[in-house]
Amino acid sequence: MNNLLKKTFALLLFVWSMPALHAQNYNIELPRYFEIDDAATWTSEFLTFEEPIEGFRMTVFATNTSDTYNGFPVVALAEVDITDTNGDEVTYTATTNSLAKNAGNGPAGLFDNSTAEDSYYHSAYNGNVAISPDEPVYIEFRFDKPQKAFKYKLVACNDRKDFPIHYTLSLLGEKGKKPFNPIRPA
Repeated sequence: MNNLLKKTFALLLFVWSMPALHAQNYNIELPRYFEIDDAATWTSEFLTFEEPIEGFRMTVFATNTSDTYNGFPVVALAEVDITDTNGDEVTYTATTNSLAKNAGNGPAGLFDNSTAEDSYYHSAYNGNVAISPDEPVYIEFRFDKPQKAFKYKLVACNDRKDFPIHYTLSLLGEKGKKPFNPIRPA
């Protein structure tokens, strides 16, 4: 991991460790001209909690392009791979508040183990709308079994456009019914 990403995570952990600033969100911000690695992926560090969580919501505030729809960034991802500390896949379902009508196969494209051109998630854009966002685009990931620790890997679509570079992760609480304040990472 390059030095800029290490510094970003160090700053994030420092701010989160301050008691008055504990919030229900992790804020992730990559450089605006973030270079996606050769495999077209970005992988997080492990996120660890004292209590198991049901999942998380990823709310996107910026991507690596200036594409917008309805005033919000357009988002496209081929896969989101989530693993536990043993390296085993964490299975999940995904929902969203923004969806393109004729592009990819919706949130299910995020966990179908395929990066084929017709297997991806794309939010609404320029007249291609199944669900129009009225707030920043989000994707909710609900784990099949609660997790105390996980990491995630974002996989870009083939054209590498509309890749999230600034987003928050809001943790989902008991049985995924409501967000709750995260417990300080171990």
